[in-house]
Amino acid sequence: GACNVIVSLWKVSDASTSGLMIDLYKDLSKHPDDHYEQSLTLAKRRMIQSGPYAHPFYWSPFILIGK
Repeated sequence: GACNVIVSLWKVSDASTSGLMIDLYKDLSKHPDDHYEQSLTLAKRRMIQSGPYAHPFYWSPFILIGK
């Protein structure tokens, strides 16, 4: 019954995924009104800027299915 699901398109690193999800949910807690796509984009951009996880392997497999 979920309206939105974030999935990965391939196997991902546990450490980088953890960081991405923490950033995603921090942003969602500030903007709870259907802000999923923008929150995911912002979390990906933070990963790109962070250095160790800037390579697309770490952030590009995540997509939003839903709104």
